[in-house]
Amino acid sequence: MLRAIKGRAGIWLVITVGLSLLLSACAESGGLNSTSQAVIPFAGATTPAPASSTASLTTAAPITTVAAQTSAPPLFDGSGVTTAAAPTAAALTTVPADTSTLAPTPTVPVGTVVAPLTVAPAQLNPSVFYLRDDALYRVQPTGNKPVLVAQKVLNFVQVGGTDVVYMQQVTSGAEIVVQLRLLKEAGVNVATPKVLDERAFVLLPVAQRTKGPVEEYGSDRRAVGELALSPDNSQVAYTRANLSGPTFGGLGSEKEHPTELWFAVLDGSAPARKLVPNDKDYIARPLWSSDGNRIAFIRTTNFGTGAGYPTAIWSVYKDGTRLAYLTGPKLGQYNGSTFEASPAINLKWVGPMALSFQSFSQTTAAPPLWLHDLSQNSDLPRLLTLESGQTYFCPQLRRFVFVKQDLKTGEANGVFSVGIDKPGDAAPSVLTAVDGGAKALLGCSDNTILYRDGSGQTYAQRLNESGSAEGAKVKVAGAVKPSVSLQGVFSPDGKYIAVAHGYLSDSGANPGPLLAVYRADGSLVASLDDLSNGGTLKWFGNGVVVLLASTNNSDQLVGVSLNGGAPVIKVLDSGKGLLKLGPDR
Repeated sequence: MLRAIKGRAGIWLVITVGLSLLLSACAESGGLNSTSQAVIPFAGATTPAPASSTASLTTAAPITTVAAQTSAPPLFDGSGVTTAAAPTAAALTTVPADTSTLAPTPTVPVGTVVAPLTVAPAQLNPSVFYLRDDALYRVQPTGNKPVLVAQKVLNFVQVGGTDVVYMQQVTSGAEIVVQLRLLKEAGVNVATPKVLDERAFVLLPVAQRTKGPVEEYGSDRRAVGELALSPDNSQVAYTRANLSGPTFGGLGSEKEHPTELWFAVLDGSAPARKLVPNDKDYIARPLWSSDGNRIAFIRTTNFGTGAGYPTAIWSVYKDGTRLAYLTGPKLGQYNGSTFEASPAINLKWVGPMALSFQSFSQTTAAPPLWLHDLSQNSDLPRLLTLESGQTYFCPQLRRFVFVKQDLKTGEANGVFSVGIDKPGDAAPSVLTAVDGGAKALLGCSDNTILYRDGSGQTYAQRLNESGSAEGAKVKVAGAVKPSVSLQGVFSPDGKYIAVAHGYLSDSGANPGPLLAVYRADGSLVASLDDLSNGGTLKWFGNGVVVLLASTNNSDQLVGVSLNGGAPVIKVLDSGKGLLKLGPDR
């Protein structure tokens, strides 16, 4: 049974159900090299982002359920949209709204909205872009049909609520090339997509291809077409093949094309341009700083075969100046052990001059957590902890929260926090215990974390400035067996929590709905309790959350709308094609 909760107009909940659990991989990294640009130190300032406003929405009417439609989605090819019914999907059953009062904890039956919902006006009904068998689709949760935006898409990144930037393979004269394209207001009587880069990569003739990850484009597929959108959504950094320079010997071939870092503005006011030239290795994983001034990236000569690979971290200003080597592969010695970035993963800017990352090596079972402070003019980062597992940064507290893992076995031994503001000291920082019995960490929003204890119960817990627990913890969702996978994700504004767990039959006696949205106080907003499996969760603004999972050997995109008027549960797309909601990192 699919259920939504009657109440005041609220949020869009979108769920994708798929054959494979496409859990977002912690970003693989890349390595060490030099370029023709000068390597110089940094200086910069922060520009604060404007705050978003919110508005209360009106009371919702009883639930309306929309039956599935049964044919291929329409194709948008730049000249218009041809009409066709949506893909085949199982019909849904209408469930009357439950008007009973919901207790503050989610252990009571699925039922009702306790308080009004608020959503930022600009984010009420964003489009959801997704890949299905390498084709890019767009669906408006309140619309009738998904729209096929483009075929043969390698990667994409959504721009705001309606636009999308993507890498598409197309025929151009005698070549098959990969182009960088921008589509504005996708699928609603829009103009032809704008080409931002006409020849980012070239598909090799079959006779020139090698086996393995370098087969199609002459560069490792893990460095092809990577996209990073600037914080203000006005610019995109991306990787591009150097097809005119020398090749190098990597893991898959002796003739691999290096990748370079390029940059394009989305308003079309200037042509795409090269930020970092390169003729010796791979540049990959571009990442914008929070102030929009710098782009960090990694360099490597290969991406390994599962045994790790050395990486180095670099950065450059968005105007192409101040190219700088930051750190790696060598990270220093601690407790008699030498640490390397093999690879560096989970890169994250935690300030205009501060970049954090974790590193894998053969030394310990837990990946250490590092902080590189650009203002210290050192090639070695500062060690925050050797024992980090899952990590999340809490900007309001300027602290990381993490699962502490045993260095030998990798066993989880509680949730702890560590501050990042300890200048000039290379020794590991002091850790603060949050809950010594916790086994999994799910997220952080402002000063509140979401975690799971040893019994399988999920809690929201507020932290104080020192990073320890403050006030009573709040139960969120029902308890499930510790062995069952579970995900929880805060909405960007921190007001809501989406929770999904694994197979219902394995979850325990009282797991609650398979997927549900709660307020931060633990009260229930909406739920679906008749899916066979949960999966990956992703929010699109404050009003849309997406679940990627598997059920009945079929993929599905299911939408639940609580945005004013009658709540509606609807299958938006369905079929056996593999669904993907965005970049892997």
